[in-house]
Amino acid sequence: MKKILVVTPQERAENLVNLLSTEGFEAQAVSVMQFVPPQNLNQVKQDLLKIKPEDFLVFISPQSVKSYLALCLDNLIFPTEHLYAIGEGTAKILLDAGSPPVRYPEDSANSVELLKLMEPLILKERPSNFFIIRGGEGNNLLQEGLKNLGAKVKNIETYARECLLSNRQLLWAALSEGLDKPVDLVVLTSFEMAQCLFELWGEQAWSQRVAVTSSSERTSKFLKSKGVTRILLLKSLSNVCIVDKLNEFLRK
Repeated sequence: MKKILVVTPQERAENLVNLLSTEGFEAQAVSVMQFVPPQNLNQVKQDLLKIKPEDFLVFISPQSVKSYLALCLDNLIFPTEHLYAIGEGTAKILLDAGSPPVRYPEDSANSVELLKLMEPLILKERPSNFFIIRGGEGNNLLQEGLKNLGAKVKNIETYARECLLSNRQLLWAALSEGLDKPVDLVVLTSFEMAQCLFELWGEQAWSQRVAVTSSSERTSKFLKSKGVTRILLLKSLSNVCIVDKLNEFLRK
């Protein structure tokens, strides 16, 4: 039985562990990161009120939707019908909340594919403003790509991320090579999560036998710089797709 360590934030980690356990894996959760409200919360709320019906809203993660909905409960939740999401999982949360139809790349959940989807519309219709709903210090690839196409772009940081340094000892224990059954693979789902993983791990050498999932080429490059040699690139970040990919990878 293969052993998997899930390091996503707690709510998602618990769901993934349950799914993996039903598939016959031994799974454990040790979160390395958590989501917190942004420091400039009042300014964020004011920015959200500026979104107009002709504007475009872009959501770059499931957490961007959850934090947006939490901040908009007292207002018109969807002031525009022009909605884009980075992937199917993000779009599903929007639709479950009663949103208008959402456009998203169907093959891969990343900024490059989302930009490709949006490019024909921008070149043809020249929409006024794009509001990107995201967490602080996220990937600027989408923002820069939209600006290069002539779009006006504003990031609205509806949440922030914090490394869970208090879980450092738990992480070290979970990844100890001295265990009777050491971890075979670590599941993470963002570049920032990879950063937190190694913030907690420190300068210790990474075991060459332990694989790590990656959500993008940017994440893969970072993992390689930390000595990770076995990297599993995820095309979709929905829990079901992650489990399917792990089944395929670990049961070759």
